[in-house]
Amino acid sequence: MDLLPEEILLHIFSYVECKTLISTVKILCKRFYELLSVENNWKFLFPEIGSNHEYYDIDDYGRDKVIYYKCTDRKFWRGIDQPISIDYLRGSIGAVDVVRIFDHGQYCLSGSRDKSVNIWSLDQQLRGDPSKYHIGSLDGHNGWVWTLEECNNTVYSGSWDHNVMIWDLNANGKLLDTIRDVHPAAVLRLQVKDNVLYTGCHDSAVRMFDLRVDYRNTSHELYRHRRAALCMTFCDDYLITGSEDKTVIVYDTRANAILKTLKTASSVTALNCGYDQLRVGIRNDVQIYSTKDGLFTEMDIIPEVHSKGIMGIHHDLSCMITCSIDGTIKVSEASKSPKVIKVLDHHKSAVARIDYRDGILASASSDATGTIGIIRRYGP
Repeated sequence: MDLLPEEILLHIFSYVECKTLISTVKILCKRFYELLSVENNWKFLFPEIGSNHEYYDIDDYGRDKVIYYKCTDRKFWRGIDQPISIDYLRGSIGAVDVVRIFDHGQYCLSGSRDKSVNIWSLDQQLRGDPSKYHIGSLDGHNGWVWTLEECNNTVYSGSWDHNVMIWDLNANGKLLDTIRDVHPAAVLRLQVKDNVLYTGCHDSAVRMFDLRVDYRNTSHELYRHRRAALCMTFCDDYLITGSEDKTVIVYDTRANAILKTLKTASSVTALNCGYDQLRVGIRNDVQIYSTKDGLFTEMDIIPEVHSKGIMGIHHDLSCMITCSIDGTIKVSEASKSPKVIKVLDHHKSAVARIDYRDGILASASSDATGTIGIIRRYGP
C-alpha cells in the first residue's frame, strides 16, 4: 500500500461506505489516517459533503462525526441510494397546525383545528396500512390546538380556547389537569424544562408554571413582548421567544431576568437553537446569531430561503430544514451561502409546522384534509 499513489487509494476508498472509512479504514495505518484527515479528500470521495464553510467550528463536534453526518444525511436527502418515501397520516377533520415526535421516534402527536389532539404510531411494521397508524384522540379543548409538548409520557396542549391541558399517556390519555383562567388569549407556544411549564400567549405575555405544585399558586408572568409571542425555544438555560413585535427576547432562567432583546426586520415566526447557533425565521429569511458564551451576537442572514414566510426551522451539523406557507419544505446545507439539497412539495398548501427527531421528519399541512407527512431518515 505504501507504493500506491494517493489517487489510486482514493479511488479504492470511493467504493467503501463512509462509516467504514471512518471507523475502520482510517485507523488501519498512518498513511490511511493522514489521507482521511484531509477534508478535500472527503469532498472528492463524497461530493454530497458540499461546502466546508460552516457557521460552527467543526473540531468542536468532532471532524469525523461532522463528515459522517454530512455524507449520510445529504446522500439520503438527494435520494442517491433510494427515492425518498413519504407516508401520510390522515384523521383530522380540519387543518393540522402542530406535530410533535416523541418516545425515540415511536409516536407522533398532532394538534388540529378540529380541536383534537391525535396520537399516531410510527411503528415501521405498520407501513402500508395507514388505517393502523391512528392510536387515539385526546378531546377536551374548545378551540384550535396550536401547540404541543411531551415530557415523560405527559402531553401538554395549548389552544385558542385560552387553556393548557395536561394528559397522562401512561393512563390511556387521562386528563390530569387544565390550566384555565390564567391566559386571557390563545396559547401559542409551550416549552417544558426541569418541571417548569413555559407558555407564550397571544396577549404578548410569557408565563411559567411550577408543575410540582398547584398551578393556581405558582403561575408567574416572566415578561411581555409588545405583541403576540409567536414562537419559543430553549438554548441551555436561556428561554428564547419571538414575537409579532419584531423582537427576540433571551431570558436567563437562572438569573430570572431578560439577558438580551434582539431586534429583527419583521415578525418572528420560527426559532431553532443548537450547535452554538440561534436560527430565526423572519419573513422568508433566516437570521443567524452566535450563542457562544451566552452573547447572542448577530452572525449572518440567509435571504429568500422560501418564496413566502417561514413557519418552522430545524438545523443540525449537516442540514437546515425549513417549512413555509409557500407549501414547501426545503433541505439546505447548514453552511454559509447554502445550496438547496432537496425541495419537498408533497403538501397541497401551507406547511404549518415541522418536527425532526430521531431520523424522522413530521410535517403538518394547513389544508382542510388534515394531512401529516412522515419521512423516515432511516429505512426499515
